[in-house]
Amino acid sequence: IVISDGQPDSETEALKEAKRFKSPISCIHIGQEGGEGSRFLRDLAAASGGKFGAHAAAQDLAIGIQKLLTAV
Repeated sequence: IVISDGQPDSETEALKEAKRFKSPISCIHIGQEGGEGSRFLRDLAAASGGKFGAHAAAQDLAIGIQKLLTAV
């Protein structure tokens, strides 16, 4: 599970590496929904077969993690 603001050093390299993983990468975006960071993490999850969730507030993070862990 990746928890991030979705601002990598290199989107291209991150997506390239994600496709090499044998396991899905699920992502939780912390921050304002709809921005570039959210879009990138959605793409990262999709590239590896993972799931995506977004939470504007840190206090919602535990709920998002629990949902991802029980979705398996």
